[in-house]
Amino acid sequence: MRKLAEEKRDEFLSGIGHEELRQAYSTRLAEWDERRDVSADAFERSAGVKQSVSQMALASDIWANSARGVDVAAYTDIMRDVETTEAPQGVPQDAVLEWRRETGQAVTVSWLASQEPEVRKAALDSRTYDALLTPAQIE
Repeated sequence: MRKLAEEKRDEFLSGIGHEELRQAYSTRLAEWDERRDVSADAFERSAGVKQSVSQMALASDIWANSARGVDVAAYTDIMRDVETTEAPQGVPQDAVLEWRRETGQAVTVSWLASQEPEVRKAALDSRTYDALLTPAQIE
């Protein structure tokens, strides 16, 4: 793509006979090339971040599903993994914190839902999860 753009630029500039006008257009085309390169770089970075966020969502689902039916020690290990997993490069810190909270909620809800009713009730009555879960999730 870059090669084709360079060929078309050179072709266009070679058709301008007046030197000052050719230099003016050359300068403008160089500025356009620079903006295009910056835009392409930004697009590539954003595509990489989008892929990272998609992978984070998949990890969240996997952790939530793996929490079903496990004992409290395994649940605690999963939650530790959620809190300590290194965030992908380029993902804003506030988005990572929100992802950790939402993943912790999904894991906890999944784990609690798989517990016997009396275990679930005792866990919720202990108020251990009040800071993590929403009122709707506790219900």
